[in-house]
Amino acid sequence: MDNSAKILLLGKTGVGKSSFINYFLGKNVAEAGAGKPVTTEYFIPHEVEGGRYPILIFDTKGLEAKGAYNQLDKIIQGIKQRNNSDDILNWFHTIFYVVSMTNPRFEDFEAMFISTLQKELSQHIHIIITHCDACKPENVANMRRTITEKLGNMENVEIFEAVCVSMKKRNGQVAEPYGREVISERVFDLLLKDVAYKLSFDYAHTLWNTWCQLVDDVFTEMDSFVDETVKFGTLLKFIKDDTQASENIDRRMEETFSKLDENIETIQRQTDERFNKILYPVVISEATPALIAPPINVPTPGINLSSPPANALPRFEMTMFPISALEMLAIFSIP
Repeated sequence: MDNSAKILLLGKTGVGKSSFINYFLGKNVAEAGAGKPVTTEYFIPHEVEGGRYPILIFDTKGLEAKGAYNQLDKIIQGIKQRNNSDDILNWFHTIFYVVSMTNPRFEDFEAMFISTLQKELSQHIHIIITHCDACKPENVANMRRTITEKLGNMENVEIFEAVCVSMKKRNGQVAEPYGREVISERVFDLLLKDVAYKLSFDYAHTLWNTWCQLVDDVFTEMDSFVDETVKFGTLLKFIKDDTQASENIDRRMEETFSKLDENIETIQRQTDERFNKILYPVVISEATPALIAPPINVPTPGINLSSPPANALPRFEMTMFPISALEMLAIFSIP
């Protein structure tokens, strides 16, 4: 079983994705400038060896402004094919978009690309700024501001800085690589939060959409019943005996809404069971050490974790979160 944490890198051609992968892995495994067509077969994996947990970093072909929309569609479909399955170990667990200070422009198509990805995938896209030695610190700060302004809502999205290759400058000073330690330290916290965000979003919307369809079906059924009850052929009878007709409608409504309550409870239970199964590989077994990390501090606004709901899933030991599965989903749920 492949229990590795899976990280996906995206970005324009020449921004340093391959150099970052080589730096992060500590060896040359990715050729700078190399790329294959972006299909589900060509998210190119590279294994991080020697760490506490197994990690796979996936490289992708560099984006081009002219083909951005076509590539965006292919990337979204490729990621969805993995991340919409119930096999959580096969997901891309966290995604980074790489920009470079050698060409310090964050273009509108990049902002569109990232915003669309986040919306379509229900996942945060984090940013890595490479070649930070190619300019002054204030230029990097300006890039950060530009990214933040163009992307708008940056809550739970983090920006990292990196220099991936040791290089001697014109003044004789050597720019040493940096950034790997910070990103390595943060990657599992980000990964766990990103997985929790996606799961909670999917959970909330699965439940909401199913409920909406159920309620819509009920009201359609009631409309048909009322129309049938008071249709023109029975109008005189309805007028003569409106009490009986009203009682029939009231009784039917009571039966229908009682059945609706039961169906809602059934849907809730089935959805809980499905997401419990999705979470199972990463919260219950030592066989998945990559996704079992030390507990992180999770914000719990308005939730009393000492008194979980009666239908909460069991609390797990050695979990990636020190709370139950449904409590985790509730914390991050999107209304």
